[in-house]
Amino acid sequence: MNLVIYTNILTPYRKYFYDALYKACKEYKDNFYVVVMADTESGRNWRYEELKTSYTILLENKTLSVGGAYIHFNPDLKAVLKRLKPDILICAGGYLCPGIWKAIRWKKRMDYKIYFWSESHLNESRNYGKLKTGLRERIRRKIYPKFDGFWYAGKMSRNFIEKYTGSHSDMRFVPNLIEEEKYYQAAEITAEEKIRLREKYHIAEDRIIFLCPARLIEVKGIDKVIPLIAKCRNREKVTIVVAGDGELRNTIAEMAGRERLDVRLLGFQGQEEMIELYGFCDFFLLPSISDANPLTCIEALWAGMPLLISEHCGNYPEVIRNGQNGYVFSYKNSKRAIEDMEEMIRSDWKWRQNAKEISLQIAQKQYSTEKVVKDIVEHCHER
Repeated sequence: MNLVIYTNILTPYRKYFYDALYKACKEYKDNFYVVVMADTESGRNWRYEELKTSYTILLENKTLSVGGAYIHFNPDLKAVLKRLKPDILICAGGYLCPGIWKAIRWKKRMDYKIYFWSESHLNESRNYGKLKTGLRERIRRKIYPKFDGFWYAGKMSRNFIEKYTGSHSDMRFVPNLIEEEKYYQAAEITAEEKIRLREKYHIAEDRIIFLCPARLIEVKGIDKVIPLIAKCRNREKVTIVVAGDGELRNTIAEMAGRERLDVRLLGFQGQEEMIELYGFCDFFLLPSISDANPLTCIEALWAGMPLLISEHCGNYPEVIRNGQNGYVFSYKNSKRAIEDMEEMIRSDWKWRQNAKEISLQIAQKQYSTEKVVKDIVEHCHER
């Protein structure tokens, strides 16, 4: 079997999954390739040359940016697909890219099945006008039924697919995966090491720390959640650590000052630093207003953290057992959101330890790399 993934760019978090899938395919004596539309995209901290490997191919490319979306053109795509002879082609780039539309047209002639790796946009909050929203809906209703099947990341993404295709589609649960052994180190950190790390980051032992690993941009919702936390009765105990860069840095810093909240803007942090942060911070926070399938939620699970995330995080049904290992909040019900935040801040050691165990159980059951990639290859062989 020849399995090919056609995607927009290589990313460090996807490369871990691709490496594992490549290894699994080799064990089955299958061929696996990742065909890449472009070298990089604006706002990304990596390029193809840094991540390429024996199974990756960078296509000839030209990129247009339209309304914040990147549309990649690949004139040599057809020649590359003829050479690779895929049995199954997985499209993981944006469906606006013309290469995906062409790949759908070629599937009968080249004799392959074509799947789309779809995220969830059901609960996203966007300031789109009626014209743009209507055009987007028409495109989705036109293109989604043309795929032979789908990879989906959870309940929300499956519901999103079924909105445009019905329930008859061939679907496979393919969650985001992380280097689980590295993030599990954070779950095993000792009390003494936590104290040392608090000292390193100049955070007092009595502070309740929310870790928010997110870019400082509108869709991550940091500027939306600060006013809610500022209304908590126990807000004076809270420190919010934000790991990420972005255009809203000054806005967020000024807002935190006005609200008299202790918000630490650390900037971009590498993997080693992030594992430290996951290890000693008390809670994970992701207040996005649009986030189809955030990988950081899965990192937090493997680190054994309780989570506080918005309903706009597309994988919230999979990562949260509400009230047990965290809470899902809605901006539409700020009163309830504040109550949940207050509940987490005043939680005791027993609740946090139980939440840790539940987060780790979820991670081990749903996000085990070995199990996921084995299931994918076996499913492909059944097609």
